[in-house]
Amino acid sequence: MSDHSLAKYGKFFQYTSGRWLWDEEKQLQDRFTPFNVVELQHIAAGSIGANKCVAMTKLAEGSFNKTFHLKMDNGSTAIARIPHPIAGPKYYTTASEVATMDFARTVLQIPVPQVHAWSARVDNPVGAEYIIMEEAAGTKLEDVWDNLSLEDRISIMKDLVLIENKLLSVSFSRYGNLYYSGEAVPGAVVAEVVNDTSPELKMDVKMRFSIGPVVARDFWTKERSVMDIDRGPWKLPHEYAVALACCEQKWIEQHAIPKPATDQFITSTAQNSPKAHLSLLKKYLQVVPYLLPTDDPNLVASTIWHTDLHAGNPLVDKGHITSVIDWQEAWAGPLVLQGRHPRLVDYQGDIILKPPPNFKDLELNEKAQLKKQIASSIILYLYEQQTAKLNPNLNRVLHLKLGRVRCEPISFVSNTWDDDILPLHELLINVERH
Repeated sequence: MSDHSLAKYGKFFQYTSGRWLWDEEKQLQDRFTPFNVVELQHIAAGSIGANKCVAMTKLAEGSFNKTFHLKMDNGSTAIARIPHPIAGPKYYTTASEVATMDFARTVLQIPVPQVHAWSARVDNPVGAEYIIMEEAAGTKLEDVWDNLSLEDRISIMKDLVLIENKLLSVSFSRYGNLYYSGEAVPGAVVAEVVNDTSPELKMDVKMRFSIGPVVARDFWTKERSVMDIDRGPWKLPHEYAVALACCEQKWIEQHAIPKPATDQFITSTAQNSPKAHLSLLKKYLQVVPYLLPTDDPNLVASTIWHTDLHAGNPLVDKGHITSVIDWQEAWAGPLVLQGRHPRLVDYQGDIILKPPPNFKDLELNEKAQLKKQIASSIILYLYEQQTAKLNPNLNRVLHLKLGRVRCEPISFVSNTWDDDILPLHELLINVERH
């Protein structure tokens, strides 16, 4: 990359949305992605029938991607997304995201932006992986949610339930990430739909898609990216739960280096002891067969799920969801590990469905707070009613006896060395108690 390019387009390459109190240089480097801006503009313009890009702005950036808005000479627009170096495994992350978006849009009929051009390789004219897609219609829900009427919020909640219904309509014979079959991803197998759906849909999926290794960062961070470990696809749900622990075991055995005893940042003796981590992982593996449900295959069905339905991902207009974005981490995993209340409806307070008799006598701030509680309660209540009616398998997952006790150890078994050993230790104690 030339000094001229860095001077002209540096803000496109650099992370500019925040600062860090620790190790800032590395944090910024992890999010620094140089690329050929002119080539990206040229490819984007050609992908939507324009001659050239006349304006490009950085639209947003998160921990793992930068998003750009491109305006063309004919008035058309496109969105370009460039992953950060820490987004996930090179090639696999982008290749899976594009295939998953296509699957959600064309097979499940979920409103998802259409991809116009993409590359999961860095040896292309752009010099980086990229996805160029249509600009989704609507406004980010987080920008308007607080100002919406209760009726519009309920309408959007019902749209969420219908989207979840579509996600639940297809389940696979393997657990892993979705790819295009034409990509010939190492280890991938034909994407076989196993639930009761039309023969035409099953054949369409079989011909176009495959299930391959997961792109979850738990399997790829640091030296894990070059280690010979099991990343799927898996035939059985518990094989995934086992693979997580085996990955961590293998990494600790080969690469974990204890800090000196004098290091002031040691949080505990156990945290700094590879032996303690390996012992705990061994205990986890002993209970894995009892964590996932075995009496109802629907609860562990391999299901593509959007686990990040916070207010920034659905776009809305006139009280309805017009598009769902950010499918980067979606994979075909056990439903019981993925199904959860969307953050939009996940209210944790007291359920209050109507004002109390003394409502008129309350102070204005108390009335405002109570109205907010009532609105959140109604949305959660109606979500659960709709889910029980339209998505019974998801409803069973949401109300599974000891569901969190059984599933949370699987969520916390990875990266105990780099993160914290204590959560997994406490979660296994909870399993033993129950």
